[in-house]
Amino acid sequence: MLELVAAKQQDRDLVARLEQLYSYDFSTFTDCALSPDGVFPAVKSFREIWKDPELFTFILALRPNLPALPSCANWPTKPMT
Repeated sequence: MLELVAAKQQDRDLVARLEQLYSYDFSTFTDCALSPDGVFPAVKSFREIWKDPELFTFILALRPNLPALPSCANWPTKPMT
């Protein structure tokens, strides 16, 4: 089951890594270029979310232990014909 959770200060590194993936995905549409060390420059809004109490970031988290998901033990072991 997916759960939308607010990012906390402890998620800062995760958000920074996700920002790199998003920057790469959108780099063909923007003038964003890699720095000499191979990293996309940080987007201002990502840096500001940790300082401005009115800005928020959310993370989609997968909660695999919830009963809403089928257990692998119940899956068929042989192909169904």
